[in-house]
Parts: sequence; structure tokens; C-alpha cells
Amino acid sequence: MMGRIRSSDGTRDESVRTSIVVFAVLVSLLILGSVSGATAWGSKGHRIIGLLARELSPETSAEIETIMGSADLATFGLYLDENKDRLEEQIPGSRAWRYDNIPICGRKSHSEYCPNGACASTQIARHQDILADPHESKARKQFAIWVLTHLVGDIHQPLHTADHDDRGGNLIQVRLPWGQGQSSCGLGH
Repeated sequence: MMGRIRSSDGTRDESVRTSIVVFAVLVSLLILGSVSGATAWGSKGHRIIGLLARELSPETSAEIETIMGSADLATFGLYLDENKDRLEEQIPGSRAWRYDNIPICGRKSHSEYCPNGACASTQIARHQDILADPHESKARKQFAIWVLTHLVGDIHQPLHTADHDDRGGNLIQVRLPWGQGQSSCGLGH
């Protein structure tokens, strides 16, 4: 998550970078292997990602605790969803940060599917830069951690990184044979 943190000699901390790669692979495998229903991503998915992120390097965890007052990444990952209406009022377009709507058919430039930087990949880079900047305020760094813990999870959800004119899979109806009776819901929920 904090891959742009630099060690004291100014070089990129490779252990943090390795932690991010391992984290991404573990999240993908865990989510794909444990999904119990179409609504499984939501808060449960973000909490799982936060729990996995605790396996970052001790240095990164210590920095997070210094900034946030705790290292409860499982709770931090819920912030954007729990505050989406307020954030949309304060930061218009922030709901679009959760997606990279890359067309699955045809081609669009990054600026077409991410207008004004309102997509996950641009916001992840932007908020990593905020964390890496020693001149940024503590409040901006806290917000960056909330954003990153959420968006790193979102960007690893396949339906948040492709666009098939289906609203993130929400227009694709699926029938689930388990639970009380049979239910139908959007795939992206």
C-alpha cells in the first residue's frame, strides 16, 4: 500500500514493494477462494483486505500507526463506503474513484475512461504520493490511508477494472441456488 515510502537513504524500500505484491496475490486468492455469495465483496471483502494488509513490513505498520493512532486496516478500508455520500458532497466525483472502467471491447485512452483522474488507478498513485511527501499534513495522510486501504481492495475486484456497459456487473443477473430459496441479484454486488 505504501510502495512510495523511501528508506532513509532515499531509495525505494524493496521490502515494502514486495509486501505489496504478496498482499495483492494473497487478497486475490483469498477472495476468489472464499466468496460465498454475490454480495461477498462489500464490507466483508474490505475487512479481509485490511486484515491481510497487517502482514506488511513492521516499518510500514509502524508508520501507519503513527499517522492513524492505530493499525486497524480492516476498519480503515470501510471508510470510503461508510462516508460515500458526505465525501461525494465534499469531493465531487469521488464515487468514481472505485473503478477503472477499461472497456473490454474496443480501446479508450486513460483520459477517456478516467476523466479528470477520477478512477482508482490515478487516485491510488495520487494518495501514495501524499503519504510519501514529508510536507503533507497528518490529516491528508490519514485520508490517504483510508483511500488506499479501500481502493487497493476495489482495484483487485475484477468487475471494478473492466467496463462492459453493465455498471460493474450490477446489470448481469445471476441466480444463486443456496440460501433461503433461490435469489437473483446483480453480479457486481
